[in-house]
Amino acid sequence: MPYPSIGNGIRGVVFPDPVVAVRSWVRRAGLYQRVYPRLPEKHLEKRPFLIVNESGGSGPHDRVFTRVRLQFECWHEDSDDSSKAARWLASLLLVWDEYEDVWNPRIIQDPTDMPDPDTGSPVHRLAAEVSFVGEEQEILSTEGA
Repeated sequence: MPYPSIGNGIRGVVFPDPVVAVRSWVRRAGLYQRVYPRLPEKHLEKRPFLIVNESGGSGPHDRVFTRVRLQFECWHEDSDDSSKAARWLASLLLVWDEYEDVWNPRIIQDPTDMPDPDTGSPVHRLAAEVSFVGEEQEILSTEGA
């Protein structure tokens, strides 16, 4: 099989960073203003906050979507507040596709009370899967080659 001609560059579908996208969505919705990719230093002083990270997923499908799994930790001073925020977050994620270019959000782990083992701080964890829509872009230019 011959290789494709790259005379005009190589194009491919590029997907958005899911953590950046969900962080923006959660902030715009007003649920959390402090959203981090990992536990911040002096974290007990910064509560309430949300930790979001990508933890895999099934990857690209149908050429223009990618399915990712996102993990969330809702940190609060009070367990009731942590639980309530985690349940609001789950609801917010389920309607995300009505407002932005994402597809089929699904909660795959309901909010679970899992206090921080080191400090005993209230933390509720949940997980979701969502498909992001990619955009065709030039990923390698051959201009000037």
